[in-house]
Amino acid sequence: MQGLKDTITIYQKSRDKAGMSRPEAAKAIAAAGEDISEGSLKDYETGKTIPKPKNVKILAEVYETPELKWLHCSESCLLGEDIVKAS
Repeated sequence: MQGLKDTITIYQKSRDKAGMSRPEAAKAIAAAGEDISEGSLKDYETGKTIPKPKNVKILAEVYETPELKWLHCSESCLLGEDIVKAS
């Protein structure tokens, strides 16, 4: 059984797919004119907090992983869960 530390979240998978370290991601987000701190990224990636949809959209754009939006909804939103069950 994997511990929480061993679980890789969709947010970390997306960042890894983009080939960015957490500090690089925070800088890229800031360069895009948005404000998501390195600490917030860590919290999202470790499951400490769930990002708001606005922030998920920013992450998906910066990481160039549009599927992150759908994955977030399928894991964190009642409506998204229903869509996944219906497909």
